[in-house]
This record gives sequence, C-alpha cells and structure tokens, in this order.
Amino acid sequence: MKIMENRNLVAGLLAGAAIGMVVGLLFAPEKIRKAVKKGAEKLKDKSQDFIDDVEKTAVDRFEKGAEEVSRKAKSAIKSANEGLSY
Repeated sequence: MKIMENRNLVAGLLAGAAIGMVVGLLFAPEKIRKAVKKGAEKLKDKSQDFIDDVEKTAVDRFEKGAEEVSRKAKSAIKSANEGLSY
C-alpha cells in the first residue's frame, strides 16, 4: 500500500511540475521564451550528437565482436579438421 502512495505522490509532483512549467512559459516575457527555445534547440542538438556517438560505438563494438567470433569459429573448425585427419 505504501508503494502505491509513493507512486501517486511522485506522479502528482511530476504532473504539477509539468503544468507549472507550461503555465510559466505561457506567461513568460518574449525574451525568456526565446531563451527557453534556444536552450531546447541546443539540448536537441546535443542529444542527437549523443545518440550518434552511442550508435557509432555500438556498431563498432558489434563489428569487433563479430570479427572475434568469426576468428574463433574458424580456429575451432581448423582444430576440429586437424583432429579428424589423424
């Protein structure tokens, strides 16, 4: 029961913060709205850069892992073939 109360409290706090932010932006002066918009654009750009970096790292690691698996599989096949030829 306590967990549900905590979840409701957290959900209420998050909803209140979101509503407060929207109301604050609606009544904010133009200068502040422009600053928030500029900040959001920078955050979007940095987020995209981060996503690109993560994607590149994941692809690089996958390729290295695939190469290692391929090398080990070839080595195992070679060893098995050598063992059969005796």
